[in-house]
Amino acid sequence: MAEITSTTETSYDYSMIGSFGSEATQSLNGDMINKIRAAEEKAVIDPIDERLSNIELESEKIDEIQSKINEFMDVMDSFYLYSSGTNVFDQISASTTGDSVIFDAVNISDLENGVTSVSVSQLAQKDVYQTTGFTDPDALVNGGQDAGDTLSIEIGGVQHDFSTVGKTYTELASEIDQIEGIDASVEQVGDNEYKLVIKSTETGTTNSLNITETGINLGLTEDLNGDGNPDGRVLAAQNSIVTVDGITYNTSSNTVTVDGNLKITATKLGDASLSIEKDYSSLSTAFDAMAAKYNELVDMVNEEIYSSDTVISDKSSLRNILSTVKDLFFQQYGADTPTFGSQVDEYGDIVYDYSNVTNNDKSIFNYGFSFDKDGYMVIDSAILNDAIADNPEELRKIFVGSAENEGLGTLLKETLDDFDSYNGGLITSYLDSMTSRKEKLEEDRESAIDTLDAKYGLMAQQFTEYASIIAQMEASFSGLQMMIAQSTASD
Repeated sequence: MAEITSTTETSYDYSMIGSFGSEATQSLNGDMINKIRAAEEKAVIDPIDERLSNIELESEKIDEIQSKINEFMDVMDSFYLYSSGTNVFDQISASTTGDSVIFDAVNISDLENGVTSVSVSQLAQKDVYQTTGFTDPDALVNGGQDAGDTLSIEIGGVQHDFSTVGKTYTELASEIDQIEGIDASVEQVGDNEYKLVIKSTETGTTNSLNITETGINLGLTEDLNGDGNPDGRVLAAQNSIVTVDGITYNTSSNTVTVDGNLKITATKLGDASLSIEKDYSSLSTAFDAMAAKYNELVDMVNEEIYSSDTVISDKSSLRNILSTVKDLFFQQYGADTPTFGSQVDEYGDIVYDYSNVTNNDKSIFNYGFSFDKDGYMVIDSAILNDAIADNPEELRKIFVGSAENEGLGTLLKETLDDFDSYNGGLITSYLDSMTSRKEKLEEDRESAIDTLDAKYGLMAQQFTEYASIIAQMEASFSGLQMMIAQSTASD
């Protein structure tokens, strides 16, 4: 809301017109016009300014009420069917045994209740080779400077050939490293010893390397032990073997995803388990928060409705806010939604039609909720906690509901949100009404100022004209006095 201009800051000053010449009429001057104008302005403008000021205060009060509604709405998000987070009925607790895997989930609330058993018998690993040692990484590749000297590396069924002629170890490593799926570098492995290290970038047998040396011997492919494994191969590519609930996964990665959501990453050999169960421990706290925020809203609205000093001009709108919310608490909820009939849509999916829900028969007053004589919500914790322990899913139907039969929390969240909607929301309509009243008062104020300006401008002009006439009359009378005085003196 715009700041109101105080009438103590006047935009007029008639004192410059002076006063009449004679002593008897000196009080009829510009200062007197100022005083008359100020008195009339106090009677006409000050009431408008007071009403504008009250609109400012009213706007601040409505903002406070809107903030309290927002706080209430935030609390009700815990019971909202379409919450972007996890509603209070979908929270779960998870416990694990063993440290051979790491469990993770995009949305933990989507995990099924029960125990997931995991056994890791093999970890996925990369293919890793190293050459024999050399002392200078910037020296030419030893024994690889004759025409045709070549190092060949096959990965993913594609062979890449690298000539060693005229290249240093560092240059050869850089060229190999350009190939997708391969990491190559010169590593210092001792005080004065370096080795060319070649690795697959990813784990698993599909990323294994097949290396061939033509005309050179860097120690990559020799099999001095005769075991069929090159001496330069320090780590052989292999898949992970992870058994989850009896199902064996043999994959190139150490991470497997099961049930579409649970990610299991193997870190060592061994067994582990994940236990998932619904966690209703925060339900009681969430209900207490709902009652507290509702009662705070009742407090704030009642203070304005029943106060003789309130600046609220439309108390009926505030009453409507409370009555709309309270009506939702008195409705019935919790029916299972029956289905009838089905049809196949154009995509081949079965679409069910839902009947109108007419059998809601559960009230929150059966679960420990009530209102006292002053309209405040009261919760009998003993009754509510028994309901949470005995049948939490029944409470879910009442407070969250389904897309076909929305519960109290879902409807209440949407109702609170609608109060501030642009399509006839109570708060929005109230603010629009205040804006209209403010604009009308500002127009009235401007019109009244213009009227006063015209009225006292004319008065000032008339005073100036009267002063001129009186001055002329006084001058003429002064001449007559002189003539009478001279006539009297000659006698």
